[in-house]
Amino acid sequence: MIRKEVKDKYLTIEDINKPSVRIGVNSSGTNEEFVRQYLSNSNVTVVENNLDVPHLVAEGTYDVMITDTVEAMLFAKADPRL
Repeated sequence: MIRKEVKDKYLTIEDINKPSVRIGVNSSGTNEEFVRQYLSNSNVTVVENNLDVPHLVAEGTYDVMITDTVEAMLFAKADPRL
């Protein structure tokens, strides 16, 4: 999940897997496993409370949140910046 204002910047895994890209991810789940396996070049921060990450992405603290589609749709509906 990303901010709408940068929707064309992060289109592929290659776009995200860069040291300059800040990823917020919840701890100890499949999303963290995915990030560790496929986005190892990114600047990754593990956030204990998963519900904090969408707001932090919307505010620009993180560029990307790795999550499932249903969760992303719910967060985007709640915050028009996403």
